[in-house]
Amino acid sequence: MKKANPSIFFPSSLCCKIWDFFISIVLVFVTFVLTFEISFLPDPPLFFKVSEYVTTIIFILDILYNFNKAYMDSSGSLVVSRAKIACNYLKCWFWIDFLASFPFFLITSATEGSLTQGLQ
Repeated sequence: MKKANPSIFFPSSLCCKIWDFFISIVLVFVTFVLTFEISFLPDPPLFFKVSEYVTTIIFILDILYNFNKAYMDSSGSLVVSRAKIACNYLKCWFWIDFLASFPFFLITSATEGSLTQGLQ
């Protein structure tokens, strides 16, 4: 019998359940904080800037986590092959996760000065 790779996360494990709950909390936080920041704060305080960096790092860690998380295939079998996990993730949620974790705030802060100077 082939031994399972110890770096593969199993969907029913406590570790996966805790991580998924944590990511859910982070998503709710980002939803409210980002909406508040965009709506009411033209120059956000340090807390909002730091929270953008922290949540981006967390979402990047989530991508790495998902590349190592086993899944159930259509026949109900648990897939633990890294290649199959990666292919499955790339076909489904990777692109959404990538866009969610992409640091757009770095691009906007880098171009903000040149944009306002160009408009003046």
